[in-house]
Parts: sequence; structure tokens; C-alpha cells
Amino acid sequence: MKSGQEQLDPTGPFQLLQIGERLQLDKAEPDDSWRPQYSFSLQPRRLEDFAGMCHYHQTSPESSFTQNSICTRATAEGRITLSGMKLIVTRNGRREERILSSEDERISTLRENFGITL
Repeated sequence: MKSGQEQLDPTGPFQLLQIGERLQLDKAEPDDSWRPQYSFSLQPRRLEDFAGMCHYHQTSPESSFTQNSICTRATAEGRITLSGMKLIVTRNGRREERILSSEDERISTLRENFGITL
């Protein structure tokens, strides 16, 4: 395994490592450790290669996407996510979470932060 060079991103530091034929993206943790996020290769793929897992994520009772509503988007400073009633805002590597107090607040959060009107 080759050591990666730390790089900065609005969501926090990351590094790319070469592990055999694969690349691995690790994100920095608050305790200065690194946590693997993605493992991938540069092998070309066709869209149909992903059909099986796409179907699984849309239909399986074990998929987190069928068990909870989630909306997320990248921002200039990091990311904003609404998962169920939990609002997660990451700015410049700092993560804040809070539980919304009502369905009305969830609806206004979707409208104000994501441009979604229910």
C-alpha cells in the first residue's frame, strides 16, 4: 500500500491510496485517524452494469433508501443532509446535527435548503 498525500476539501481532509490495482479514498477523522470511504478501479463500466444494485437500493427492505427519506446536496462549504427528521450540516469539516421539531419544520427545511416544495 502506498501512502497518500493529504488533500483538503470543504468537507475535510482526504487522501487517495493505491492498493494493488485499486484506489481507495480515505477521509480524516476528528481523532487524526483515517477512515476508508470508497474503493474503486479505473476500469470502464457501462450504465447497465449498475442495474442490479440500482434495483436493490430502490426495492429491498434491507436498503436504507427504502426505510427512510433522505435528501442531500453539496454546498460550497461542505454538505447539507436531511435524513428523516435529522438535519446534518457540514461546514469546513465541522459537522452539526439536530432533530427537527415538527413535520412543518421538515417541510420548510426541504423548501429552504433543497428547493423542494411538497
